[in-house]
Amino acid sequence: MTFTYFDYVTAFVATLIAMGVLMLIVLLNVKQNIGTIHEIRAFRTLCISELVLMVCESLYRINSYQAYAHTTMHLPNAILFLINGIDLICNTVNLFAMFLFVLLKANLNLHKTWIKVALWAPLVFDVLIVLTSGFTHAIFWITESGAYMRGPLYNIHLICIYIYAMAIIVHLYLWYKEDEQSHFMIRNLIDFLVLALVGGSLQIFVKNAPFAALFTSLGIIYIFIKIQSTGINRDPLTGLNNRYKLAHHFEKLFAHAFRDPFSIIMIDVDHFKRINDQYGHVCGDEALICIGDALKNIGDQRPTLFIARYGGDEFLLTISDRECDSQSVIQEVNEEVKRLSKVRDLPFTISLSFGTSYVDTDHMNSTQAIAQADHELYLDKERGRVHGS
Repeated sequence: MTFTYFDYVTAFVATLIAMGVLMLIVLLNVKQNIGTIHEIRAFRTLCISELVLMVCESLYRINSYQAYAHTTMHLPNAILFLINGIDLICNTVNLFAMFLFVLLKANLNLHKTWIKVALWAPLVFDVLIVLTSGFTHAIFWITESGAYMRGPLYNIHLICIYIYAMAIIVHLYLWYKEDEQSHFMIRNLIDFLVLALVGGSLQIFVKNAPFAALFTSLGIIYIFIKIQSTGINRDPLTGLNNRYKLAHHFEKLFAHAFRDPFSIIMIDVDHFKRINDQYGHVCGDEALICIGDALKNIGDQRPTLFIARYGGDEFLLTISDRECDSQSVIQEVNEEVKRLSKVRDLPFTISLSFGTSYVDTDHMNSTQAIAQADHELYLDKERGRVHGS
């Protein structure tokens, strides 16, 4: 059986369409479980860029068959230049969006001017040299017959892409050293990067195959699935345990409460709505992330401390009576939140209210214990209002 050029184009386009459908499903399901507002935007940018790249690749291959078959339906060279230019730019945008996603996941402060310049510079430069290739033929050009040809400076385009790839590797390494709780996420991001680089490298040598698009799409889908599976037990914004994980944790604690008493500590952010209204929901997210990181730092020092985001601006902690009392933990939380707020130069003050309950009997259930802690939390908030906080 002879494999014709028509068969090749059909297989090429069909493969991209199948991957495109999967990418579209991922894009439509990117919601709050991915992370913060900025993280969601970065991941959506990655998905959209990959979809646009697939469309461009498919259009070019269909057109190449029309030219090969000597039909009159092939596209003008100006359109072909635009299609291939967008294709090249999308490859850089993919790594840029993933780099941004990594920086946001690692909670790096992106508001400094030099960081913004360093972040955008390779992408802006790449866009300029690709689009001006219509006059210079530096990166690529389209022949009179409609064929795509690489220019003498094509490697500069590759350098722009690999700058982001190397930057991702460096930041993942630094993040891995600093945050043990994020090792699972970091390993998943490394897997994505490996897939993207393998696909891109293969396409450098075999330019008539859709390796870059396929491998990058597989990487995006892989990351999405991993984040979804992690989200079963993790709060995507703060990285803390969620209520699903808390319920399983309570089963163990209350079953042995008589032999191993423990304290429950509920935490609520004072005037959280005011932060959202005055500074915006992004700053509200930053406040919750700051609190979550402060709790993680304390948890690193206390083996029996269990930390969960209970919902909204509420957090719930449990700690064994063998380790320390609840008041010591409350003092540490206040001090660490104050320290991190100052380090991150937040434009608002984070004030917290606390409620506690003590469990030393097998006859008390989680509903009763949380209700008691919630009542104490309400009283603490009332005391704060009386004193003007």
